[in-house]
Amino acid sequence: MMPSPEEIIELIEEDDMLGYCLECGFTQECVEPDARGYVCDNCGQPKVYGAEELLFMTEG
Repeated sequence: MMPSPEEIIELIEEDDMLGYCLECGFTQECVEPDARGYVCDNCGQPKVYGAEELLFMTEG
């Protein structure tokens, strides 16, 4: 489940090293902006991406 572009911009503007799990939608702390495939603290799946990386994924 991909967040909307507006939600991604919010994550970037917060600048708190937040990531987003594409599996369960959990917002996770301590995630590098360019992270790919971090393990989610909530669901355990390797689907957490950094906010800036998510923004690149929506372009295309």
